[in-house]
Amino acid sequence: MYKNSIFIGLAVATLCVFTAVHAESYLGATRHFGDAAGMWFDSLNVRFVGNWPFGDCYAAQYDSVRDLVFLGSGGGVYIVDVSNPENPVVISEFVHTRGNVYGLAYDNALKRIYIADGTAGLEIWDVTDEISPAKLGSCEIEGSARAITVLDTFAYVACGEDGLCIVNVSDPASPFETGFHDTPGNACGVVVSDTCAYVADGDSGLRIINVSNPASPFQTGFYDTPGNARALVVADTCAYVSDGDSGMRIINVSDPALPQEIGFYPNPDTVYGFYGIALFDTLVFIANSYGGLSIVDVSDPSSPVEIGDYSHTGYAWGVVAADSLVYLVEAYQGLRIIDVSDPVDPSERGFYGSPATTYWVVVSDTLAYVSNGSGGLRIIDVSDPSCPVEIGSYDTGYTYGLAISDTFAYVVSGGGLRIINISDPSHPFQSGYYHTPGYAQGVAFSGTFAYVADRDAGLRIINVSDPSNPFEAGSCDTPDEAYGVAVSDTLVYIGDRTAGLRIINVSDPSNAVEIGFYDTPGSAYSVAISDTLAYVADGSSGLRIVNVSDPTNPEEAGVYSVSASAVTISDTFAYLAAAGAGLRIANVSDPANPVESAFYETPQPAYGIAVSHSYAYVACMDAGLQIYEHVLLTGAEESSHSSNGLIFSLSQNRPNPFLRSAGTEIVYSIPQKADVNLCIYNSLGQRVKTLVDKIHDRGIYRVIWKGESDSGQNLATGVYFCRIQSGGLSDSRKILLLN
Repeated sequence: MYKNSIFIGLAVATLCVFTAVHAESYLGATRHFGDAAGMWFDSLNVRFVGNWPFGDCYAAQYDSVRDLVFLGSGGGVYIVDVSNPENPVVISEFVHTRGNVYGLAYDNALKRIYIADGTAGLEIWDVTDEISPAKLGSCEIEGSARAITVLDTFAYVACGEDGLCIVNVSDPASPFETGFHDTPGNACGVVVSDTCAYVADGDSGLRIINVSNPASPFQTGFYDTPGNARALVVADTCAYVSDGDSGMRIINVSDPALPQEIGFYPNPDTVYGFYGIALFDTLVFIANSYGGLSIVDVSDPSSPVEIGDYSHTGYAWGVVAADSLVYLVEAYQGLRIIDVSDPVDPSERGFYGSPATTYWVVVSDTLAYVSNGSGGLRIIDVSDPSCPVEIGSYDTGYTYGLAISDTFAYVVSGGGLRIINISDPSHPFQSGYYHTPGYAQGVAFSGTFAYVADRDAGLRIINVSDPSNPFEAGSCDTPDEAYGVAVSDTLVYIGDRTAGLRIINVSDPSNAVEIGFYDTPGSAYSVAISDTLAYVADGSSGLRIVNVSDPTNPEEAGVYSVSASAVTISDTFAYLAAAGAGLRIANVSDPANPVESAFYETPQPAYGIAVSHSYAYVACMDAGLQIYEHVLLTGAEESSHSSNGLIFSLSQNRPNPFLRSAGTEIVYSIPQKADVNLCIYNSLGQRVKTLVDKIHDRGIYRVIWKGESDSGQNLATGVYFCRIQSGGLSDSRKILLLN
C-alpha cells in the first residue's frame, strides 16, 4: 500500500508539472511532443554517447553579416566561412543533431539556427559564437521534419505525411507544439507570409493554411499542381512552386481561397526533378537535381524564361541566393558557390566537399577510420567518444570496406585496393594502388597479404609487403559475388551473397583452393570469426552461426533472426549492423540459443560496425558515425538485476506519443524466470489496464497497447503510466495517448 501511494503521488506530481508547463499547447492542439523521453532513439541496454554525424547535404542558410554558410550535412551542420568564396573553410563542426538535417531556418538578429531534424523533430542552436555553437532546445513532433520557417515566436515545420506542425519557440529552451494541420499529401516545403502558411505538399500540390490562430490552423485554399511539389518561395502575390519533374509553377495567391496558376516554366529534362528554389529580385534559382542550377527570369510571371544554367553531377537539392552569389547544395558532393553576377553565364567560384554515405568503420586505439562512400577515407579522433572530431581525410574514390594495420589503411574503392599511409593521421597519403578485375567490396589483412572480396571476381590475394608496389599473389573464384571477407591463420572466409559462406585455404596464396562451404538461405554480406565459429550476416535471414571446427564440413550451430548487414564479435556478444533495425546485440555464449540482449534504433540504416571496449561504433549512412555504450559491459551484468546478458528493464514505449489507431509497442526484459505484472495507470494512479500478469522465462518481450481499458473501452486522450513489477523490482514510464 505504501509503495502504491508513492507511485500515485509521483504520477500526480508529474502530471502537475506537465500541466503547468504545457497546458495551453496540449489543450489547444490535443497533442504534445515536448518530452524527449519518447523519441525513437530510446533503447534497451545501450546508451548514446556521441557522434560524428556528417553525410549527404540537403539544406543551407546564409549569414550575410558574418559571411557564414550553415550547411546541413547528414546529422550535423557545418559552419563554413565564405568570406573568400574561392576558398570556403569549415570553422566549426560541433552542431551534431539526433536526426538527419533536411531543412534550416536562420534568425540573423538572434543568431539562431532552427533545424528540421527528420524523425528527431526540431532543434534550436545558438550560433552567436560560431566556433562553439550551443544547443538551446528541441521538440519532438509527429512525422519527419523536412523543412522549416520561423516567423515571430513560431516555427512552422513541414512534416512529410503528417502535414504542418506549428511550434512555439518563444522560449528556445522549451519549445512546444501548439498546433498542427494534417495536409493530404507529403509536406516538403513551407513559407509563411502574413497569416498564411504556404505548404509544398508533394503530389497534393500547394496548400494554403490559415495560421492566424496557431493553435487551430485550417486550410483556406489549394492548387493541385500536376507534379510533386517539393519547395516554394512567396513574393508579393505569387507563389513560385518547385514541382518536381513538371517544372516550376507560378501561382497567384492574392486571394488565398482561390489560388490560380498564371505562369509555368517546364523542366527541360523530365528525367530529373526540380527541388530547392530561391528568388532574388526578378530571378528564380532552381536546384535541378543532376541538371545543376537553372536560372529563370520571372520579371513577367506569366512568361518565365530560362536565361542561364550551371550544370554539375552532384545532385542539386537546395539553393540560397545572396547578391551576386548562389550557394548550391549538392546532396552527394557538398557546397558549390556560383557567381551569378552575369546570370546568362554563371561560373563556379568555390567548392566545399562534404562527407557522404558512411559504410564501414574500423577502430584502432583512439582513432576511428571511416569508409565514407564518395567522401573517401575519414579519420576521426574518438579519444573523447562524446565529442568525436575529424582530424584527417583522403580522397580514395568511392570507398566500401577497409582494414587497418600499423601505419597503413587498406581501402577498397570499387576499382581496386588503395594503400594509404596513416602514420600521420592528420596528413594521410596514398602509398600504393592495385587495380582488381572486379568491383572491390571488402578487405581483410594478415601478414603481408590483403585479401579482397572482389564481387564477381571472387577472392583476390594481394601481396602488400612493399606498399608502394602491391601485386596479385593469387586468387580463387567464388560461385556468386564476394562481399565480406575474414581471415584466420591459413583460411579465408568469404560472404558470397547468394552462395553463402565459402572457406578457402590460402596456405599457398598462388594456389588458393575452396575446401568447404555452407549455403546460407539469405544474402551473405559480412563474416566474423571467433575460435571455431563463423558468424555470417546473412541479410534478411539474420545472423547464421556456423561451426567451422572442420572447415571441410561446416555446420550451422545457431540462428539469430534479425536482418543484418555486418557483424563483429566481442567477448560473448555479437554486434550487428542491422540496416533499418539499427544496432542489435545478441548474447552468443550459447551459440545454439543466441538471445537479444540490447538494441538501439539508429537515426539512419546501420551498415558497418566496430567494437572497442564497451563502445560500439556504427557506420550509419547519411548520419555518419554513431557511438553507443553497451551498458552490460560497464558493470550492469554484475548486479542482481541481470543474468547471462539480460537486465531487468522497461523501455520507453514506441512511438510515444501514439495514436490509438496505430497502437504503441512496450518492450521489457526479464533476466530470470519470474512473475511479471505489467499495467497501465491513469494520472490519478488508478490501474486501467492489465497487459501482463503471468510467469515469464528469462528473455525480451513485447506487447502492443492501443489505448483501451480492461473493459475494452477507449480511454481518453492524456497522460498514462506503464509500470512493471517482477521479483521485487519495478520500473515505470510515462505514456501520452492521442485520439
